[in-house]
Amino acid sequence: MSLTLYIIRHAKASHDQFFPGDFYRTLDQKGYKEAQVMAGFLSSKDNLPQLIISSTAIRAFSTALIFAQHLNYHPENIVLKDAIYDASLNKLYRVMQGTNDQHQSMAIFGHNPGFTDLLNDLCGFTIDNLPTSGIACVSIKSKSWSKISSGDGKVLYIKYP
Repeated sequence: MSLTLYIIRHAKASHDQFFPGDFYRTLDQKGYKEAQVMAGFLSSKDNLPQLIISSTAIRAFSTALIFAQHLNYHPENIVLKDAIYDASLNKLYRVMQGTNDQHQSMAIFGHNPGFTDLLNDLCGFTIDNLPTSGIACVSIKSKSWSKISSGDGKVLYIKYP
C-alpha cells in the first residue's frame, strides 16, 4: 500500500495593515469561501487524510479547521508544527519524515514558496505556483514516511478554486 500526501496551501488571507505581522494574518471573506469549496471537494474523494498537520500561522490553521469540519476530523487532533511556517524544502521533508507510519494518508497545510517547491521536488515537475486553497494529491512510492525523499511522488491531481 502506498502513502498519500495532500499538500494544501492556506486560503486567501487578508492584507490589512492592523496585523502585528505576517504570521497573524487571518483569512479574508474570499478565503473562507474558497476553503469551504475546496474542503467540500476533498470530502467527496476516497482515501481521506488520516492525519492533518498544519503550520501554526493563523491563516493556515484556520484553513485546516475548515477542512477538518468537512472531513469529520476532530479539530483537537490537528497537529500544529511551527516548522511549516516559512519552511525550506528540507524542513518540510523533516516534518513529513517524522510522521508515524500508522497514518497512510496525511494533509499538510502551509505556505508558498515552500509548498510549491515541495510539490516540484517530490514529483519531479515544475509548476510556478500552488494557488491559495490549492490541493495537490500525491501518491508516494515509499512505504514509510521516514524514507520520503525527492522524486518519490506522483501527482494524482491538483485542484484549486
